[in-house]
Order: sequence, then structure tokens, then C-alpha cells
Amino acid sequence: MKVFVQPDYKTLVDGHQFEVIPAQDAESGCLVDVLIGDSSFFKSQKNILNASYRILLADQNELTISEMCFNQAFHVVKPSDTHSISIHLKEIKEKLSLQNKALVVTKEIQRKRKELEVLNEQLASESKIQFESLEKSNHEEMQKNLNEKSLLYFLDFISSESLNDDFVSQILKLIWKEIKRMGYAYQIGFCFENLNETVSLITYNGIHEKNDTIKLDIQSELKTSSLATAVGRPVGKMLSWKLTEFSRNGYFFVESIDQQLLGPQLQSYFKERLFTLSLYFDRWLIEKEYHLLIERWDRTFKSFSGYTHVIDENFVIHQSNYLKKTSVKNFCYKILADRDEPCVHCPIRSPSVSDFYLTPQKKVRVSASEFSHSGKNYYFMFYEDLTNLDLLKSKMIQSEKMATVGRLGNHLSHELNNPLTGLKLYTQLLLNSEKEGHLTPAIKADLQEILKASERCEKIIKNLLQFSQQSEIQLAPMSFKEVLESTLTLLKTALRPHRMFIDLKNDRISADQTALQQVIFNILKNACQAMENPGSIKVFQVDEKDKTIFSFQDSGPGLSVDVQNLFSPFVTTKKVGEGTGLGLYLSKKLMHRMNADIQVNTNYKSGLQIDLVFNKI
Repeated sequence: MKVFVQPDYKTLVDGHQFEVIPAQDAESGCLVDVLIGDSSFFKSQKNILNASYRILLADQNELTISEMCFNQAFHVVKPSDTHSISIHLKEIKEKLSLQNKALVVTKEIQRKRKELEVLNEQLASESKIQFESLEKSNHEEMQKNLNEKSLLYFLDFISSESLNDDFVSQILKLIWKEIKRMGYAYQIGFCFENLNETVSLITYNGIHEKNDTIKLDIQSELKTSSLATAVGRPVGKMLSWKLTEFSRNGYFFVESIDQQLLGPQLQSYFKERLFTLSLYFDRWLIEKEYHLLIERWDRTFKSFSGYTHVIDENFVIHQSNYLKKTSVKNFCYKILADRDEPCVHCPIRSPSVSDFYLTPQKKVRVSASEFSHSGKNYYFMFYEDLTNLDLLKSKMIQSEKMATVGRLGNHLSHELNNPLTGLKLYTQLLLNSEKEGHLTPAIKADLQEILKASERCEKIIKNLLQFSQQSEIQLAPMSFKEVLESTLTLLKTALRPHRMFIDLKNDRISADQTALQQVIFNILKNACQAMENPGSIKVFQVDEKDKTIFSFQDSGPGLSVDVQNLFSPFVTTKKVGEGTGLGLYLSKKLMHRMNADIQVNTNYKSGLQIDLVFNKI
């Protein structure tokens, strides 16, 4: 405790353990704790007005209020009261000691507070760093989870859509939707080499998908300038990724004017998906080309007019152009030939090319090619139907025959008509001489027979010419009865052993005379050849509501073949050499050309009944 005492009262503090401040130090402005002196002394010490405690040595009763206020005395003690002074000094010392201790504690508290503030600032800074780090970690973890979720969705989506026809379209739409969150893209695309050295380009701009085939070199890289030349327009900023697992050169690219999009995030996006994308794009392309190849093969396979199939060594059909299903075990000889065992002339057993009759009515030429698959032998077989070829040949022969008959008829008419005309003329002259009475009844009868025979010969030649004429069908109203009678003259020899019954009206039908003659000729000729012994032939008419039916019945043995096959080419019941099997087939064709039909009446059991069905006119 620092005490400054008025020099006149210095003895009052002697013996106390105080630091007494010298007068010169006090005057220099030194800080003191206790100032002791009288009023005049206090007034003189202006520099030490800041003393914490003042002991005014004076009689309290003699002081005025203004002096008390001016001197700011803590205690007023008489100068002679040393005991009170000692007590006050002791009290002051204790107070100052407490103040000093409080000050020390306060400073310590302030120091600790500053340290605490520093620690708080450090902790706040560290907390902020940790929070930012944690927030960054959470963000990264969240982004990682989102990326993983997006990647899993991408994998599930590409797996589920990979078998659909619009697989590439759906993938482009999905990628467009996902990269749209990263920035603005002008378009995305996928290009790959084709087998014909062109490049397929598939692009999508968020609205339209476009497929093009272009000329572009992508063997080393996909260049922006080359792509721009190929598509015929400027191409913006572009990032491309080579499809590493693609069986050919292929790229996926993103074209954009947004520089922010073409950054690390987009690179990372495709880096995670490129492997899977390459595999599935490659699978899609292989399956597409495989299905195209199968479709072409199937179209080619089924376009063959004849039978075509693939069979194994056991004659089991594995693929064909005539069976809807081959899952059931079918044998070729059973399906095609209706046999219980393999065909004798099957090219699997004999040479690779073979002509034989698959059925009694169907002649084929078979070519076989052998190949192996999974250690098993198979045969690729083509059946060329020779039936139509033989039919065409027979038609040509028949036409040539008819042309020959026509030429012969013309020659006969020229060679025979002249002598017949002369014979007829002289016979008529002889008959006219009857008026002169030169003819006996016997001679007259003979001349009349000669005249009838001449007229009959002229009629036969005329019918032969009509029958042999090959012309286009010209329908006209005519009497069926008259056509039948003109045809009978050509078959007198064949009909001579048999009885003929005709019951017809004079109704007219729409027909072509030559074609109808040929049909009637074939029916009557077949009837005569079918009856080995003398029999009967009936021709009669049946009228229905809108049809007129002319029926031919014979007393022959009837049919020995299926009615459905009777009008097929080369179907005959005659002995070898007696028929070609084309008569009824050609008759069916001629009837159809006349808008009529020829049918077999299966209700007639005493022989064979053929019906010619015409529309009424």
C-alpha cells in the first residue's frame, strides 16, 4: 500500500509497514493509494487527486460541507487521534489487499476468458471445418448413393429393354433424360459400322429420333469435322466414347453448346456405363442382324414353289415350307407321299439328284445337300414338281395333235369334197332321170343310199374340221342337242356296239361349240372304252331353278380312283398306252372357261354318271 503523507504529519505513519511515497515522486504524478493531510495540503496536491483513500486531518465539526465535497475525504480524523488513524490505515490496507486480490482474480479471469475465447474460436473454426467436411462427406455419400441408384436403374432398364425391338430408342431417351440434369445437350447419338462398309447413325434430340446410313470413317476415332461432312451440317462441341466391347467400330457421342455439360460429370457418367452399354448394343446389333438373316432365309425358304425341308438321317422333318409346326415328330415320307416307309428312290439313299413319282399322280425331281450340326447329319432337300412340266408337255403334244388333225381335216376336206361333190351331183342327176322311166326301184333305192352316204361323209368332214379347230372361247346361245348330234358322227365306230338313249329338250345354253364338242367327245369316248362288253349310254336333261344339267350315264364298272382326283392331270383308269389321263382334266378346264362345270354324280352306282352343269339363259 502506497501512502503519501503531508510532511508535517509524517510521524503519524511511522511504525506502520507502509510504502511512504516521497514528496518529489508524488509531485511527479505517481499513483498513491492513501493520501493523508489537512485541507490546505489536499488543495495543493492536484496531481494526486486520484488517490483511492483520503484521510483528512481536521476537526470534523469545523469543516464545511463544501470542504468535505472538495476534499473527497474517506475519513476525517483529528491530527491527534493516532489510534483512529492506525485503525483507518489498517482498514484501508485490508480493503486494498482485498481489492488487489480481486484485481488479480479479475485479471486471471480475464486472462482465462481470453484463453477461453481463443479456445472457443479455435473450437468454432474446427467445428466449422468438421461440419463442412461432414457436410461434404454427406453430400458425396448422397451423390454416390444417387449415382449408384441411377446406375442400378440404368442396368435394370437396359436389361429389361434389351429384348424389345425399340431397345436403342428407349436407351437414347433414358440417357437424354439423365444427362439433361447436367446441362443442355443439342443431341445424342450412336453410330456403328455396317457389314457393307457404311455407317449407321442413330440420333435423338429429345423430340425426334433419326436413323441414317452415311459414309464415315470411324476406324480410329469419331471426328467432329468428318461427322459434319457426312451429315451435311455444322456439328457443335462434341464428346465421344468408343464402345470398347462392341464387335465392330462404334461410338456414342453427345453434341452440345453448353460447355458446362461437357465436363467431368458427363465423363464420369459414361465411364460408369460404357462397358454395359457396349455389351448390350453389341448384343442388340447381333440379334437384329440374326433376325434379319433368319427372316431373309425364311422368306427365301418359303418362296420356293416346290416342297422344301430339312430332315435328319431318320427322315424326321426339322424345318419346312409346307408345315406350320415342326415341333411334332413328322416323317417326310408320311407327310409328302403318305407312305409308311421311306421312298425307294429317296436321294439320301441314291444319287443327290433323282426323278421319281412321289405319289402316283405327282412326279418330282429332288435335290439334296448334306450338312452337319452338333455332330449330326442333316439334309437340305428341294422338290421340283415335274407334274406341271409333264402336263405342259402333254398339252403341247395334244395341241400339236389337234393342229395335225386340223391340217389333216383341211387336206381331207379338199381331197374328199371334190369327189364327194361329183358323186353327189351325178347321183342327183341319176335320180332326176327317174322321170324318164330309166330307173328300176332297186337302182333308185341304191342311188338314194349313195346320196345319203355322200351327205353323211360331208357332215363328218365338216364336224372333224370344227372339232380340230383351236380358237379362243366364244360363248354363244346354242342347242346342246344339236352339238351332241354333231359329235356323235365322229364316234359312230366306237358307239356301234353299245345302245344309245337320248332324252333332251331343245333348250339353248351359253357355250362354245368347239369346246363343248371336245368335252362331249371325251365323255363318250371314255364311256365306250370303260365298257368292255356291249353296254348302254344314256344322255338326259335335268332342269333346276337356275341350272340346266346334262347327264351322261354308262353301264361300265364305275370309278376305281378317288372322285377328287378324277379331274387331276394324268389320272386314268385305263390300261397303259390307252390314255394319257388328260381328257377329263382338259374337259374341266374347258367347262370352267365356259362358266360351267363338270361333276361326278356319286349317287349313281350302276356305272359312272358325269354331269355337265350350265347356267340357264
